[in-house]
Amino acid sequence: MKVNGHRIQIQGTKNCLSTNNQQTKDDTTLVWWGCHGFKTQKWIRINDFSPYDDLCKDKKIEGKRYRVCPGKANKFLGESCKNQVEVRNKKEILVKKCGSKTWDVHSCHRVKESGQWYRVCGKNHRETVTSDKIGTN
Repeated sequence: MKVNGHRIQIQGTKNCLSTNNQQTKDDTTLVWWGCHGFKTQKWIRINDFSPYDDLCKDKKIEGKRYRVCPGKANKFLGESCKNQVEVRNKKEILVKKCGSKTWDVHSCHRVKESGQWYRVCGKNHRETVTSDKIGTN
């Protein structure tokens, strides 16, 4: 391919990149068509100087975290983690689960405020529960 003015052309042919059915709106199918110079074959070059990493996104795929970048293989970032409360020896513990690995984060206790029960684990985890009974929500 070569850029010829505002046209994108297959080198050695007279075919240019064009929109299907002479459409000019977003999400239009592109086709190779005989070069005719209409607006459906005029393209504008835009220099994008943003870092390539701006095109990358972190995604969860089947419970695992990946860095997904166009034109590159997905980079494994690790297991997808979540916090959850488990009951151990009649005590509630906030744990962090990452795949098959589990770490204890904080022990929990229950408090009642304005007639509502809450489970509090450490400084940052607080959730509504239905009673003061351990193991119930």
